Amino acid sequence: MKKSSLYSLVLCTLFLATISDVKAQEQSNKKLYSSTSLEIIFSLADVSADSISISNVLRFAPVFNFQWLLNYDMSKNMSFYSGLDIRNLGFIRENKNLEPELKFKHRVYTFGLPLGMRVGNLHNGVSLYLGGQIEWAWNYKQKRFENGNKVDKFVEWNSDRVNQWQTSAFIGVNFPYGMNIKFKYYFNNLLNEDFREIDATGAVSYPYAGQQSQIFYFSLNFFMFEPTRKYTETFF
Repeated sequence: MKKSSLYSLVLCTLFLATISDVKAQEQSNKKLYSSTSLEIIFSLADVSADSISISNVLRFAPVFNFQWLLNYDMSKNMSFYSGLDIRNLGFIRENKNLEPELKFKHRVYTFGLPLGMRVGNLHNGVSLYLGGQIEWAWNYKQKRFENGNKVDKFVEWNSDRVNQWQTSAFIGVNFPYGMNIKFKYYFNNLLNEDFREIDATGAVSYPYAGQQSQIFYFSLNFFMFEPTRKYTETFF
């Protein structure tokens, strides 16, 4: 056999071995696992009511925001995930130009289904993630304050006062040791502008007509993508 042919055979063999090794490594990096996380939310909203001046107040919601995710790592640098979550979502608006001064607190609990992807150093470094979500608002609470004093409060299940289906997009950064920050923006108004209210005298009103109420928030998440087995292995 000629030396050139021998060299070609050796090079081809090395090349095929290298390709096989890369494919084997990629296959070994594919993992399916679950993760859980709590979320601390700082929310605001794009609020307005026709020509009335309304102030937007930062809302702090540390509870109850729970996420369960199912992750699939395509490689050590790319992952896709979905799951289920429950979220305490809302905003605060006030008008100090009226007498009495008015403040409203609006809150819903939602069940959500996220769909996202993550790229970067998935398990030892920094990674970026983004995606979208649909949520169902199943419990609504509203508080009304006049001159700082609470004068009204009610809770409704499956309420028509809000747009029950909420869609959103999010982007976030996951840091080493489980620290995670996320920004999320909702495309729908939380309050239902077409909601009709009838008082005791039979008068009809539309309390949320002309009101803009699109929520956005920043949140802190901890161990959002850490496999659940890390905790179970500790105790079992």
